[in-house]
Parts: sequence; C-alpha cells; structure tokens
Amino acid sequence: MPKTHQEIIEHLEIIDAASEGTGVGKVEGKVIFVDKAIPGDIITAGVYKKEKKNWRAEILDIEVASPYRIQPICKHFGVCGGCSWQHFSYEGQLKFKEKYVRDTLGRIAGLELEKIEFLPIIGAKEIFGYRNKIEYSFSTKRWLSPQEIQSQEIFDTTKGVVGFHVPKYFDKVIDIQSCYLQPEEGNQIRNAIREYAHRHHLSFYNIKENQGFLRSLILRRAGNNWMVILCTGTPEREPVDKLFKYLQECFPFIQSFIWVYNPKLNDSYTDLPYEVWGNTQPFLVERLGKYQFQISPLSFFQTNTYQAENLYRAIANYIKDKKKLIYDLYCGTGSIGIYISEKAEQIIGIEYSASSIVDARKNADLNGLSHLEFFVGDIAKLLNKQFFKKYGKPDLVIADPPRSGIAPSVVNILLEANIPEIIYVSCNPATQARDLQMLKQKYKILSVQPVDMFPQTAHVENVVYLQAHAIIHTP
Repeated sequence: MPKTHQEIIEHLEIIDAASEGTGVGKVEGKVIFVDKAIPGDIITAGVYKKEKKNWRAEILDIEVASPYRIQPICKHFGVCGGCSWQHFSYEGQLKFKEKYVRDTLGRIAGLELEKIEFLPIIGAKEIFGYRNKIEYSFSTKRWLSPQEIQSQEIFDTTKGVVGFHVPKYFDKVIDIQSCYLQPEEGNQIRNAIREYAHRHHLSFYNIKENQGFLRSLILRRAGNNWMVILCTGTPEREPVDKLFKYLQECFPFIQSFIWVYNPKLNDSYTDLPYEVWGNTQPFLVERLGKYQFQISPLSFFQTNTYQAENLYRAIANYIKDKKKLIYDLYCGTGSIGIYISEKAEQIIGIEYSASSIVDARKNADLNGLSHLEFFVGDIAKLLNKQFFKKYGKPDLVIADPPRSGIAPSVVNILLEANIPEIIYVSCNPATQARDLQMLKQKYKILSVQPVDMFPQTAHVENVVYLQAHAIIHTP
C-alpha cells in the first residue's frame, strides 16, 4: 500500500548505510533512514514515520545518483527483501560494511581503533549464486507487485505460487522465477515443481486456513550434489512418491530426497521427524579445505561455502602456536573445531542443540579426529568450575554465538576464568561490540577481521582477537 508522507525533504544527501540496508541522511539533528537509498545519493525523500530521534522515509526522486548505484539484475529486487543491496556496487558494499564494523566497535565498545590492527574486509569471489541453502514457501495467495499492478497486465492469481514471503505480510508469497543468490540448478528445481504441481492439480498451502498439500521447499547443495526437502501440509504419500520420481528423472544431480509432514501452525520443520525417500542419500558431503562434513537435513552449515573457508582461515591465522586445549563455544556441527584441529592437542566443543552435536561427532569421526570432544548443554550452566576442573582450563576460547551474542552470564564466566586468548566470531557486530565492552575489563582487543559472507545484503561477519592483559603480545 502507498505510504502517507508526513513531510517532503528535498536535496537530502545520503551519507552512510545502516545495518538493515537502508541509506542514512541527516536534517537538523534528525537521522533519516531511507529505503533503498545508498551513500552518495542526493534525493527527494518522503517521510512516512517520525520517531523521537529517527525518521523513516522513501525515495520520491533521485536528484543525483550515487557513483555506487548500479542496475539490479533481479526483477524481484525491492519486493522480496532478500537482496537489499543489489543496486549497490560490490566495491561500495565492501567499503560500507567495513565502515559499519569500525563505527559499531568504536561507538558501542568504545574501542580506540587507531590502536588496533584492523584488517581489510575479506570480500567474496562469488557475489551471486553463493547460497548452499535456500527456503521457499508455497501459497494460494500470490502477491502482485506495484509494477505488476500498474502494468495493467492480467495475472492469474488463482494458481498456487512458490517463492518468498513478502516482508511484513505473513500470508502473501512472491512467485519467484529466478533467484540469483543460488545456482541456476536451484531455480530449475523450484520451477519444475511449480509446473508439475499445476499440471497434476496438487493443492498449495493456505496459511490462514492451515490447508493444502505443498507447504514449503528447502534446497541444499554441496558441490554439484543437491538435497530436496519437501514439507507437506497433508500426509498423503503417493503424490510425494510421484513428484520425487519425476524430479529424480529430470535432475540426476539431486542426491537426496527428504519428506517432512508438517501439520503445525508454523513452518518450522527442524523439530519434526523426516523420511529419506527411496534409496537416496540421507546427507550431503561438503568439503572445507582438506576436511569433509556430512550435512543432514537438519544440520546447520555456513550458508556460503566459498566464504566459510576464508572465515575459518582467518580464525586459524590468529592461532600462532599449537595449543594444549581449545574450547569451541556455540560449536554447532563442529566445523570450526575440525578446521583448526591441527592447532590443538585437544578441542572441546559445547553447543545447546543435541542434533548439532550428533552431527559434530559424526564429522569428527569422518575426518579421523579423536582429539575432539563435544558436549550438549546450556553454556551458561555447563561452563563452571567443576567443568574446568574435570576437563581443564583452555589456553584459547573460540566463541561463535547466534545474532543475540554471548549471554552476559557466559561473558562473566570468561572474565572470571581469565583465559589467555579469545577469538570472538560474530554475525552481528552490534551485539559483539556490546560483549567486547564487557570483556575489555580484562582483555585487550588486538585485531579485527571483517568477512563478507553475504554479498548483496547488509550483513557482515566479524572476527576479533583478544588477549588477557597479563600476557599481551603483538599478534
């Protein structure tokens, strides 16, 4: 729906980029967040929301285009919400992601960045087609974009669609023809399923009524091999068998077919049983460096395989000498610990997800690594004096928490334990900076390494190396 403008601002210069991908301008002390604007633009903005300190606006006219502004390649850009920076040159993306990390660490953590080694951001070689996992939704409710409505073309909205949920509209799905964040084989699979479903009159899911057969589709890949995970809203097996057989005939590179029946009111499938179809593989095998990783239907694995190795190499580069004992906190399926396994005599991984630890143990066995040990539990409860006494105090801790950051109670445990070195890996520099502000009581932040894991988006990964004040030396 068209937004109501409370104020029109002409000649607004966009001077920065925000973490959510919006452009940032300033007028008379007010910060203006502008949808789809990028640094260097000079625009006429329509303010549609006023808050105490910040205003929200949209572009009414681009008076002067930023030198970083380019033509997006995807026709769905600006609607699906998946590529908020596809109109931003990759050079510009890297520049402002690095700037965001600098600004965030300086502002929130209070770091004197001129005294810290700040390494240039590691950009991605592949800026499209890099995702190894992507999730789609089926729906009876097709979203028509403003451009489609204005075109006066007649669209058949009675046919089921498969694509992405429209941001802020839980019951509307954009019918995706091409997504450039995954390899072309993924587009072929998704489009073939839609065409087959229409031809064979398979019902699509209606989220409001909780009815319909085809509900969600998850595509995963490792190298040239693919996994199809199909979630259905009804338990009929015959149409699943026929659809999978058709896909197997069309796409011999699909190695694994997984079926999940989901009768719930939400789309989450990781808490549900799944069935491996036919004699297909129950997992994919990915490689990072010389190590192999089994990826099961429920496994977490870094979404950008190309950049994951660069990220893990950055972590390994901070480990200058072989350690006696390393703790890998929030270890997931053990990929970091396995990748740096030669850097320690023993590695202990801790993770709250039991299924992830099952995968971590399998992956350690797959690579013949007997000096890795994994524990399931809440880190805040598990990591105590008794644990340290039984398994030893580590020379180094690697922490790779979720976006919410390290729990304050865990930060306090690290501070009390006085561990010599910490490598903090984060997908959210804001919460990382918050935690660093606490950790700097006893630790010196020596080095920062941003990594771009998600080109075409505003997200950025960041690695920080810390040493306890008592043992500081130059990295």
